[in-house]
Amino acid sequence: MTQARRVRRPRIVLLTVLGSLLSLAAPPPPAAHASHGSHVVQNNWDVWAAVTGSDGMRIHDVKYKGKTVMNSGITIPQVRVLYPDDHVVYDHFEDQLLFVGIQKENLGTTGFRLKARYCFSNLIGQPSDCVPSNTTYDYLQRFDFYSDGQLWVWLEIHGPGLMNHGGEPTYRIWWRMDFDVTGAGGDYIQRWNAGTWQQPSLESYWQDDGNNSPSGYEWRMLDPSPAVHVDPNSVDDALFYGLLFHTGEGDTNAASEIYPTNYINGEGIQNTDNVGWYRADRDHCNNFTVCIPGPRLTLSNF
Repeated sequence: MTQARRVRRPRIVLLTVLGSLLSLAAPPPPAAHASHGSHVVQNNWDVWAAVTGSDGMRIHDVKYKGKTVMNSGITIPQVRVLYPDDHVVYDHFEDQLLFVGIQKENLGTTGFRLKARYCFSNLIGQPSDCVPSNTTYDYLQRFDFYSDGQLWVWLEIHGPGLMNHGGEPTYRIWWRMDFDVTGAGGDYIQRWNAGTWQQPSLESYWQDDGNNSPSGYEWRMLDPSPAVHVDPNSVDDALFYGLLFHTGEGDTNAASEIYPTNYINGEGIQNTDNVGWYRADRDHCNNFTVCIPGPRLTLSNF
């Protein structure tokens, strides 16, 4: 891996994984994902998990109580690391993140977790053995599934980053969430505003303003009764994008810069096939303070 040009741009880190998925079960995967995948059926969930070429761990073909929640699923196309010293930063480059393996653990009797860890050193493109003295970037990707329909989508950031770039960096994480509630198509996107659920007609994005529904949710995708509610982490400074699904807009290994804003072009997002993007900005992530950005998803009427 060669170092990219030094220019006045933020440092880009793409979650690229090496290795193979830990086998959790052995039934045949869905046809669309026949090349790889592992299967978990537990706590009302039916989940496939897989390794992608550049987008971290993907959960896909997910069902809850027998009903479809998502097909192509949830990935992290990009982690962008921004440093305050813009005189010594790098153009984007792609890091081969050391893939330790996907692991499953039970969360008591109420749920289970799928997780994978990615580490690399301050040598450009150099994987790390996850020993703190050798590691500059240390991420733990987590999906926490609960029997009551909650799904916590998190990325633990252990830092420390490159402190010699003028201070602590800001980590900007993108999650792409392709919810196909009870199947692709016929989906609606709503946001809580002015004391009611509102239904924007066109593609857009919305800032977390702390204005949540009585149940604590700010955005949701539904079809038209079963729904996936999105509850932003209050310290994420989150944005949520509601977009019309198009092949090629972040749905496959995205080994390049991804900006969902570029996909907003005035298309309708009601009663169609939609995709949501969640963006979190977190700072003060280092060896002493572990940041855990990401949304809480809650299913209803399944």
